[in-house]
Amino acid sequence: MTRSRDRIFVRGGSDVSFIDYPGRIAAILFAASCNFRCGYCHNPLLVNVPVTASYWRYDELLERISSLRGKIDGVVVTGGEPTLHADMPDIIDELHSLSLPIKLNTNGSTPSAVRASLSSLSHVSLDIKTALNKYRRVCTIPDAAIRVHETLSLLRESPIVWDLRITAAPGILDEADVDALLPVLTGAHVILQKFDPANTLDENYASMIPYTSKTMERIRARIAGVAVCELI
Repeated sequence: MTRSRDRIFVRGGSDVSFIDYPGRIAAILFAASCNFRCGYCHNPLLVNVPVTASYWRYDELLERISSLRGKIDGVVVTGGEPTLHADMPDIIDELHSLSLPIKLNTNGSTPSAVRASLSSLSHVSLDIKTALNKYRRVCTIPDAAIRVHETLSLLRESPIVWDLRITAAPGILDEADVDALLPVLTGAHVILQKFDPANTLDENYASMIPYTSKTMERIRARIAGVAVCELI
């Protein structure tokens, strides 16, 4: 019988990355499924996982990561949304036992899972999608903003490294939303990026024109008034 954790990480997800974990060479583990439906999402095959998807067996994945020690100095758990899987805190604990720093990328919708994993994590990147009262643009979870705010509060109270990631996508985040977010972003390290119309979850975004560099710089400057803001 297939264990649940053998149906989480989509095969191909232990590739080595030089950019996903700042300052480290990391193995990347892609967890299947997401409870958000961001139209601009660039990993649609992880949101709507095809029936033909191939998954890592968990023992095989651990063996693969162990074999990379000496070549990597970190592991990134991303998705999809990793915290949707009930045993993810235990999985993160087991990955941590390999003596490698673990970074979690999350949309913040499951603060209980983040809380349960904090002792085994070294870095968390929390996606902020839009103004907290506009989360209906990306999901149907009634209390999504409350959950995200709770996750952010956990990070602010923790000793680990964390950052906030914002994708500036037309129709999801406008300049008025940025102004509304400033109290949430205050004192944080914010990674701001322009949305990419290639390979999106919602095909309507494939023809959407990204914000201009001038607009992106204006958004960055507004955020930089209250937080460290890096435009990538």
